[in-house]
Amino acid sequence: MGTGRSYLAAFASVHALANLDERRQVTRQGLAMLASIAEREPAPLEGISADELLLSVRTALADGLLAELDWLAPASAAIALFELAQALPAGPERRELGRRVLTRLREADRDTFVRLLVALARTSPKVVASEGLRARLEVVLAAPLTAPGMIGELAIGLLAQPALAQSWVEIPATGSLPGRRLAARILAHGAREAVRRYDAGDRGGVRVLARAGVREGLARLLADREALVWRFAGIARGILAHVDSALADDIDRELRSTSSNTQLRRASASAAAALERGGAAKRWIEILVERAKEPGVARGTILGLAGLALASPDEADALALELVQRAPLEGAEAIAELRREESAQLLPQAARVALTWTREQMHADVTDDSRWALLHALERELDGNASAEGIGVPITAARVALDAGDVPTALREARIAVEEIGAAADWLAGASDDDAVDRRHSMRLLRELDRELLADNALTAVLALAGDTDPARGQFARALGAIETALLAREAKPESGAVAHGGLRIARLRALVRLLDGVRATSESDLEPRLAAVRQLMLRAADDQSALRRAVWAALTRAGDALLRDGHAELTDLLLAWTTTFIDDDFAIVREASMVPEIEAAFAAYANLDTATWAASDPDNVDAVRAVVERLGDLADALPPEQSPRVESVRLALARLGNQLTGLTAVASQEGVAAGTLDAIATELGTLARRVFGARRRLGLPAED
Repeated sequence: MGTGRSYLAAFASVHALANLDERRQVTRQGLAMLASIAEREPAPLEGISADELLLSVRTALADGLLAELDWLAPASAAIALFELAQALPAGPERRELGRRVLTRLREADRDTFVRLLVALARTSPKVVASEGLRARLEVVLAAPLTAPGMIGELAIGLLAQPALAQSWVEIPATGSLPGRRLAARILAHGAREAVRRYDAGDRGGVRVLARAGVREGLARLLADREALVWRFAGIARGILAHVDSALADDIDRELRSTSSNTQLRRASASAAAALERGGAAKRWIEILVERAKEPGVARGTILGLAGLALASPDEADALALELVQRAPLEGAEAIAELRREESAQLLPQAARVALTWTREQMHADVTDDSRWALLHALERELDGNASAEGIGVPITAARVALDAGDVPTALREARIAVEEIGAAADWLAGASDDDAVDRRHSMRLLRELDRELLADNALTAVLALAGDTDPARGQFARALGAIETALLAREAKPESGAVAHGGLRIARLRALVRLLDGVRATSESDLEPRLAAVRQLMLRAADDQSALRRAVWAALTRAGDALLRDGHAELTDLLLAWTTTFIDDDFAIVREASMVPEIEAAFAAYANLDTATWAASDPDNVDAVRAVVERLGDLADALPPEQSPRVESVRLALARLGNQLTGLTAVASQEGVAAGTLDAIATELGTLARRVFGARRRLGLPAED
């Protein structure tokens, strides 16, 4: 009786009871206990006779007892039906219960949805991977890290199934910005749950997070260029550092004075996240405060404080206060972002100090429009005055409605959001950089678009539930295209030296980078406008010598990433077209900005080849010439084998060319050159020339036959 299994056994004998009221009572007791046991124990009906259970389910269905479940909490009713279905042999009763479970899943509130998904991840991963569930699951998984409920269990459930881990984390780790951000969130949720289980003696979750594919995804996301991504990956690492000394050593090393600022920022988020569990992590507090004035440290630390703010609010607030005092603007921005992400008024004392500083700055003579707009936005956010209008309002409402299972309301709010986005696109197209009011309103719009749309997939996920013929989907695509066109039109011409209204210009290019980074998927119908955008960015990148050059190249790189992801270009198209356009460039920004490992590897190998070629300018330097041939082989090795006919053709041509040149450089005189060597070299060069021609044509660039 202590375990409640007697109620399950009694339910399995319901078919033998003659009285309906007695059957109802025993059924209700059995279902309630089944749902309760299922919370702590998978497969709770194991050991109960399947034949007896089938007879009782058949009787309960005939009595209508499995249709009258309003007396149970929705989540408990759904889980009870699910466990019954799993315990039955294949047949009409199992199919009927399965149908009822899926019906409840479609109409479920958040708690019911998450509990069913946790169970389905263990038993039916293909169902979890279906497109019909993915949209809502994306919204659920984007919950705050400190949100109550079973989000962590759901994250572990996804990571534990290799196919789901690949679909939700490993592949998205090199995908679009919203996909990378969600993958990092899943890892952060999963890390918290894994360590919680570890404390209770269950090491399974920690082992799941230690799998090679998951760790590779974590490493990729930690190295991401976007703080929207690496923040969550850093949090996952910081939490796991308590059970993995190698990760703790990585954080220690990256906090040292010899590390780069990029490493330091990520280590700051990891160290702050580790503070939630105290222990040896407290040794990092002094370093975080000491180095808070260095770029990104205060921000990274505060963004990692959500867990500590929940576990020890005063301790988190005191640390945040010290950071705000040393880096007030960074601290104010980070607190506003953290509160928004966690949907909670965290770090109250530090927020008050940041708000006071912000208001003091607002009363100063602010001539920079971007700073003016930022200070006014921070003042509203830190003061808790949420805007009652704008793009974020209907997007938030759509997210909340979908999270609660109210699809019609979610779609209604999504359509309102699409109209707001269309209006924003019209404004950005017509705004003037010569008018201060226009500049400030543009900054506000860009900030809102950046936070609510370009870095979040909620609106796209909701609209995915609309029918293919729903006009809102086409309207949304056109609005995104209009924003892209407006941003490109303002940033088309190469510049040099200082630029006017630098903050606004950077905000435009950042929005363009994120728009090109995959929030807007490229279909066949809008491929030509996207290719035109790539060509336009190439024209500017070729001659830009301004402070915006890095941002321009980043936008070009992310546009190339998107073409590759959407299957509209191949790796060698970018490699051959860009290296024949930017003859003297080392593509350092491409290597840093790309989120596609193959692009990084190919352009790194090309840069090494270019360096070796310049070093071999003296033909009598035999070692330098041989180094060129070796680097040519490295470039061939950097291209993935058998990826596609075009990529394979280039890879083989480079490999064969390197092989012929290796033989050529090994002979002492012309007489030693094997017959046919020069013809073979000419053949491979001809192949590469044809591939260059084809690559440039596919991107719409001038190409000479």
